[in-house]
Amino acid sequence: MKKSLLSDYVFYKELNLTIEAHKGVVVPNSFTSFKILQAEDKNYSKDYNNITDLRNVVFDITLDNVKGFLSHIKANNHKLSEGKKVAVLVATPNQFIYASVFAKMQNRLAHQIKFFFSLEKALQWMDGPYTNQFIENEIKQLLLKPKIVYEMDYSY
Repeated sequence: MKKSLLSDYVFYKELNLTIEAHKGVVVPNSFTSFKILQAEDKNYSKDYNNITDLRNVVFDITLDNVKGFLSHIKANNHKLSEGKKVAVLVATPNQFIYASVFAKMQNRLAHQIKFFFSLEKALQWMDGPYTNQFIENEIKQLLLKPKIVYEMDYSY
């Protein structure tokens, strides 16, 4: 059985912003692989704030996988800017549970990460020049034809 995570992102230098959107199943290493590819993009900037949409994903990972992802982030903390804000959008109990675990484990990171059920609240916290409509439209466009597909075969 194949499980897929479809992901994409866009950078806005003029807004100091990265928007990323994901749909599908988050499996071990899928999110870490995505973040590595994103950081290798020539337009990537450690200074950009980030809006991450996880409202269309299901997590099929363990607590150890979350710890592994955090280890990756901490190992690359020098690539992250002090004061950078990361707003993560969630919509389901499954997403919230993993977000809560991640939030409790993320101490001593260079940037601020917060989880939101509402895009409006996320944008208020980020305090940037973007509107709900602009962000939602960008997320929709990213999910129409995602550039990054991470597939994993599972045999049960």
